[in-house]
Amino acid sequence: MESLIRLARALFTIVSMMLATPATQALADSPSNTAADMLFTNGKVYTVNEAQPWAEAVAVEGNKIIYVGSSSTTKKYAGKNTRIIDLDGKMLLPGFIEGHIHPITGAIASVGVDLQFDTIEEVLGAVKKYADANPEMEIIRGFGWRYPLFPVTGPTKEQLDSIIPDRPVYLIAIDAHSGWANSMALKMAGVTTDTPDPQPGFSHYQRDPKTKEATGYLVEVPAMIEVLSDIQPQTKQRAAEEFEKLLPQFPAAGITSVFDAGLGGIGEEYGFQIYTELEKRG
Repeated sequence: MESLIRLARALFTIVSMMLATPATQALADSPSNTAADMLFTNGKVYTVNEAQPWAEAVAVEGNKIIYVGSSSTTKKYAGKNTRIIDLDGKMLLPGFIEGHIHPITGAIASVGVDLQFDTIEEVLGAVKKYADANPEMEIIRGFGWRYPLFPVTGPTKEQLDSIIPDRPVYLIAIDAHSGWANSMALKMAGVTTDTPDPQPGFSHYQRDPKTKEATGYLVEVPAMIEVLSDIQPQTKQRAAEEFEKLLPQFPAAGITSVFDAGLGGIGEEYGFQIYTELEKRG
C-alpha cells in the first residue's frame, strides 16, 4: 500500500507542476545530480502541458517529478537503487481527480458480499454462500445489487427470508441509494405497518398496497440509515476501519484526489475526525 500511495502522489504532482508553469522543458534541460527513486521510460506520457503535451519518460524523486522528457536523457537519473519501469509503449497519465464521491460513506455501504450479478438467482446464491461461510457473523451485509433485476416495486423480504430466515440481512444497491432487508432486519429496526416514512415523498419503506407491511425495499438514504443504525450502529471506529480498507483501491485505479460530496451515515463531525487523524498519521 505504501508504494501505491507514493506512486499515486508522484503521478499527481505531474498535474500541479505542468499547470503551475511551463516548466517541463526546463526540467528536461536540467538533469538532477541526485538519482531518482523511480524512472518511467519508453512510454507515451500525457503531461497536460500545452507547450509539451507528450513525453517519453518521467523521473520521480520522493513525492516530486524531477524530470519529464526523453527516455535517453532519463538514464542520467538512474542510480543503484532506482526502480526502473519500462512502459513498453504504454500510456502514462496524471492522476485522476474524482469530483463527486462519498469515500467514508461508500466504505460503510460496500461492506460484505459483492452482489454485482446478472440474475436474481445469482444474487441470492452469493448471499447464501457468504452467510454459510460466515456462521459467526451476526448480520449479513452485501453491496451492488442492480435495479433492472427487479420490478419497479423492488426486491422483497421474502426472497431473502427463503435463504436466511434466522439472521438479519441488509443489502445495498449498486448506487447506494436503496436497500434490501429481510424480515428479521425489519423487525430489529422496529419497522411495522404504523412506522412513518423517514421523508414522505422522497424516502420511504416500500409497502404492500393491501397489508401496508414493509416489503423489504428501502427507498433512498434516510430509510436505509434508519434500518442500518438499528441493526448495526455505525461507530466512528467501524467507519474508520472500513475507510482504510477502501483506500488502496483509489491509487490502484489511478485516483489521486477526491472530493467528498457528503458524509451521510456517519456525520460530518466523525467524518472530519477520521480525515484529520489519518492526515496526522501521514
